[in-house]
Amino acid sequence: MRGPRSEILCATSTDEARTWSEPHFVLATALLPNMQSSAFNHQCSYLDAFFDDGALQVFFPHRWQQVVHLTIRESDLAGLPFRAQIAR
Repeated sequence: MRGPRSEILCATSTDEARTWSEPHFVLATALLPNMQSSAFNHQCSYLDAFFDDGALQVFFPHRWQQVVHLTIRESDLAGLPFRAQIAR
């Protein structure tokens, strides 16, 4: 059984946002519906992300009950795989 899946991608720019890179794959979330309340069996549709002191800070809710916090150094973003490189 497959559950909902969400992907977070990140494109970068080196020319003040005139052009953008191909999207880099940051992370995917997936879940199986296994909670008694159907309201909690869904991913949330929003996230908060910002740069702070050279690092991308990403916060996103998971099942409306927990928050996942991911930190990626800005210098590491270009090394993330491109979306096309990730097997589906």
